[in-house]
Amino acid sequence: MRRTALRRIAVAVSAVALLGAACGKAGAGSGSGGPTTSGGGPTTSPSPLDPGITHPAGPNDLILRIDQTGGFVMPQSLLVRLPSFALYGDGTLITLGAQTEIYPQPALPPLFVQHLTEEGIQTILQLAEEAGLLGHDASYDNRCVADVTTTVFTTVADGGTHVVQAYALGFDEHGDGRCVPASQQDARQALVKFQNQMTDLSKTLPAGSYDDPQPWEPTGLRLYVSEGNPSSGDVEEPEIAWPLGEPLSEFGDPMGQSGDPSFGTSCGTVEGADLETLLPSVQTATGISPWTSEGKVYGILFRPLLPDESGCPQA
Repeated sequence: MRRTALRRIAVAVSAVALLGAACGKAGAGSGSGGPTTSGGGPTTSPSPLDPGITHPAGPNDLILRIDQTGGFVMPQSLLVRLPSFALYGDGTLITLGAQTEIYPQPALPPLFVQHLTEEGIQTILQLAEEAGLLGHDASYDNRCVADVTTTVFTTVADGGTHVVQAYALGFDEHGDGRCVPASQQDARQALVKFQNQMTDLSKTLPAGSYDDPQPWEPTGLRLYVSEGNPSSGDVEEPEIAWPLGEPLSEFGDPMGQSGDPSFGTSCGTVEGADLETLLPSVQTATGISPWTSEGKVYGILFRPLLPDESGCPQA
């Protein structure tokens, strides 16, 4: 019997038991009211018969992430790419907003934060299970599309970490099997459906299980620093003075080997009081703003650190 069917039976049994208990209390004239909420959380704890899908519970513990990897893009953009969806154990949800159709783009992408109750988390995990994200790891291909991204779903729940990836998701999902094998088409369609569900939570989650999205400010930034003016062509951005005491010539650690796209770039992180000093300047900058330090000009790419991230990528 499927796990979802067992849960429905458990919920029914639990409901009957709770009804009997409530009647007994009413007969005793206890006068106690129903469950109350506190801080927007769930109204009741899960029944012992219906614990739901287990998941990490800490504010920095990832439950579900949706990434886009690869694709025909500038190597620099891969350094600062962010997940479109990242859900954490305490119900914190961080999503990537739409980019503005202007050039140059702001130095920081638009990120939003929402908070989900346990009911909201369980709804998402149940949908993830139906989409095949809690079973075995899987990788799905598309032989007819080139130079697009791979969608990667990482789910940490039910006692394990599961990774499902699909190249060119949403392209030619149903056909004659020439591009996508017939054995993979239903699985890919389930992933498309799940991804769409995660983009509009107002149609996906129960009422009261989430709050409205608000702009999110990171508690840490990863910086990729390279010497030279990043402005090019007819677009010239005003220079910005580097506001921290450590000069950019000494910031971070060198990346890559000679010939690598990242060669000549240093990576480091800024947090705490230094971030409070730096952030106002970053919020007015663009992706090609020149930063000045000790008489030299540098380009800096900024990548917000999500709750489960720290430091720079390992070589």
